[in-house]
Amino acid sequence: MKEFLRIALNLLVISLVSAALLGLVFTRTEDIRKHNERARLEASMGRYLDPSAGPAHYARIHRYLVERPGQAAAVGYVLPVRGGGNAFLLLTPGGEVLSATPLDGPVDDEAERDATLAQALPGAAVHYADSYILALDAAGHRMASFIQGRTGGFKTWVHLLVALGPDESIKGLEVLHHEEDPGLGAEIEQEYFRNQFAGRTLDELRKLGVVRLPLPDDYRRCLERSKWAARGLDPQREEDVCAGYGHEDIHAITGATISSRRVTEGVKRLVLAFVKRMEIVERTARSAGLEPAF
Repeated sequence: MKEFLRIALNLLVISLVSAALLGLVFTRTEDIRKHNERARLEASMGRYLDPSAGPAHYARIHRYLVERPGQAAAVGYVLPVRGGGNAFLLLTPGGEVLSATPLDGPVDDEAERDATLAQALPGAAVHYADSYILALDAAGHRMASFIQGRTGGFKTWVHLLVALGPDESIKGLEVLHHEEDPGLGAEIEQEYFRNQFAGRTLDELRKLGVVRLPLPDDYRRCLERSKWAARGLDPQREEDVCAGYGHEDIHAITGATISSRRVTEGVKRLVLAFVKRMEIVERTARSAGLEPAF
């Protein structure tokens, strides 16, 4: 019996030490992972900002689905307000203001934001939906808008970042993460596919489809912009030559039509929803006495 207890005690000690070590490793690596993700996101956004406009600062907006006991479901937005700080704007699904609550706590980190919202909305179940990032110049003018979201790929989720200009046309598309098949669906991260979305206006986007036609060689050369300098090409001249392209449907990746369609549908859904939601947020925030800092 004593031998059994000794073995059990040793196993318990080993388990506790192992758990402590794993927890320590997770804590250290999780911080590094978050730092790397943030750095990658900022690098991706920086590619679509004009350096001559000066340094940008970012206004982050986070959308939530809110369930309150005995009440209808609602939509909430964490948004920065002028004068510093953040507020939580709670709306009906139809866009009517339910409340506007100043937030007394940090909102940068997801875990911190959850804790701050739990304090501001006791008893409510708050579910994260997505985030929008607005790049602003020193005067507060919008330089670009960045939409983070995901769409179903051929295999699993494809995580996207769509960059919009001040006129709400698409500046570019980044594929942040995916698990599509190499040589097939994984080609969604290549310039010749992603850059087909660049320059699309909202009107063009609404009508945008996908065609299973080979991508013309001249069009592909226009899309692979990062290679222009390596080929010794003049970017401005190439832009002029390529001006005739970019107003047709998206050419699907060979052998990966499903991935191509899913990304195209995802971009359309994310952009059109963002434009509609931002119109509602800006209008309702001011009617609720908030002055958004964007």
